[in-house]
Amino acid sequence: MRVCFPWVFYQILYYFIYLCRRMKFVEVVLPLPLDGLFTYSVAEKQVASVQVGGRVLVPLGKSKHYIGIVMHLVDEPPAFEVKPIIEVVDQRPILLPQQMRLWQWISDYYLSPLGDIYKAALPSGLKAEEGYRPKTETYITLGSAYRNEQTLHVALNLLARATKQQKAFEGFFHSHVGIHSMTMHLNNSRLS
Repeated sequence: MRVCFPWVFYQILYYFIYLCRRMKFVEVVLPLPLDGLFTYSVAEKQVASVQVGGRVLVPLGKSKHYIGIVMHLVDEPPAFEVKPIIEVVDQRPILLPQQMRLWQWISDYYLSPLGDIYKAALPSGLKAEEGYRPKTETYITLGSAYRNEQTLHVALNLLARATKQQKAFEGFFHSHVGIHSMTMHLNNSRLS
């Protein structure tokens, strides 16, 4: 029995082979205690921004995502099915070629997986999926309506029966140098 493949099948096969040849692939190290590199495909629109030493967001398994570092760019498709990278995190590489060679030497010399070296060498903010977030401080200031003496008197009178809120309100004034003199003036006027 002879099976005939329709002409459309050959077109699809040719297109798939053509895409695989045009598609780029990357070998990525992940911050996991696993030996070896992981291969991912790079979408055509991302090819220009992927660089060796740069970070990429990649899937691993069904639901996990990790920030990996591109160790090699590969033109030839691998013999197995690969997943695409999700996002290119860095526009410029964060890892220099000398650092990559040092990581490889450490891995070889101490017989440690490259992923463990990555975990130990980079700060946690560079390995996090949401990226580095600097610590911030929140400052509280008075609204423009409460920056004159009359409205401050009204606010203090409203808080006359709520002693804890009044103490917090007055503590806020004492913590600000510019308003400290106004508070002293208000306390003096309240006493008289």
